[in-house]
Amino acid sequence: MKHVRLGPFLGVNNRNPDTQLGSEDTRAWLKRAVNVDVTNAGALKRRMGYRRALAATDAHSLWSDGERAFYVDGRTLCRLEGDARSPRSVVARAGLALGKPMSFASFGEDIYYSNGAQLGRLEAGSEDAPVWPERLAWEPEIRVTADGALGKGLYQVMCTRADEAGRESVPCRANQAVVPEKGKITLTLLEAARVYLTPANGDEFYSHGLFPAGAVEIALAQDGGGRCFTRRLAPMPPGEIVRAAFGRLLIASGNTLFFSEPYLPGLYDPARGSIRFSRQITLLEPCGDGIYISADQTRWLSGDIAADAALRVVHPLPAYARSGQHLPDTEEVVWYSDLGLVKGDASGKAEFLQAGQIATKKGGAAAILYRRQDGLKQLVAAIDDAKRTVAGVRATMSAELVRGTTP
Repeated sequence: MKHVRLGPFLGVNNRNPDTQLGSEDTRAWLKRAVNVDVTNAGALKRRMGYRRALAATDAHSLWSDGERAFYVDGRTLCRLEGDARSPRSVVARAGLALGKPMSFASFGEDIYYSNGAQLGRLEAGSEDAPVWPERLAWEPEIRVTADGALGKGLYQVMCTRADEAGRESVPCRANQAVVPEKGKITLTLLEAARVYLTPANGDEFYSHGLFPAGAVEIALAQDGGGRCFTRRLAPMPPGEIVRAAFGRLLIASGNTLFFSEPYLPGLYDPARGSIRFSRQITLLEPCGDGIYISADQTRWLSGDIAADAALRVVHPLPAYARSGQHLPDTEEVVWYSDLGLVKGDASGKAEFLQAGQIATKKGGAAAILYRRQDGLKQLVAAIDDAKRTVAGVRATMSAELVRGTTP
């Protein structure tokens, strides 16, 4: 019996005809490779099996920053604890919108998450906490008397809520007080608040102090109080993608990219804190000294973000939704497009990884798994069939898994 030697193999190539799977040397391409790895030496090795780690009813949106891991099960945000052999699930937040993929981002010690309908924060990656102190739902009651030392004129007063970390909310609406010569303003606060006051006939607000609930008497103008830095800002909206870069929180909501003020991750400037695109944003990945953003095309924004930032097209195709992924221990990101996997480096250079070898089904969204085992580094992509109507990520992955080895 004649023995025929097959291999070594280069990987999968479903673009060439069956009669053209060879190469210039002895290596060959495979038309399909199901449940096997192609090793660095070109040999075939069966992939390991899997087992259920935890029981769930509608699990999706698994994410980790390398130290902490989370996923969504139905309406519940869950935190994974323990190790890979015996993980356990702890409820981090309940009451989520059903069937909406969750996006996560680390910002310092905190983790921010959003699903397009809700934006949240896990303080130190553990306890669910307000994204930012909420604006006061009340305005201070103002009473003017003539038994103080304020100069004559029109004063304006507004208040903010401050938390234990010193973060301040957007101020309540400014209220006016017409004060006579040697007058006094008495405020009634329903809860602890920081009070801001303008000079007589002025329009800039300065801190008068942080006070507990009750009556606050302002009988003498103070100098040296800081300005209200949250004035003219607004709370960050929820979005489909949340990321952090350059000391800012970045949120893609529909076709608009919102970016917070530096080191104020819960607040943005409505006048200059957003960029609008012609189509829905499907990729938002900080990388090195810039950010990859994809809508109708994939663009590179170099340096810190601004409303008038220059965007350079680096890839003609849009990225699939939810496909953005950082490669561990590198300054590189990957995403999926109609021509397969794309890699972007820290300088804004993007390149196809598989376009010459792999033709995949078209889709609207994808998930990419970075797999490292037995000396192999692989990217495994699962593509969402855009023609299907689905309720959650768990039910969306319908296409064949295709191997792509990272260079």
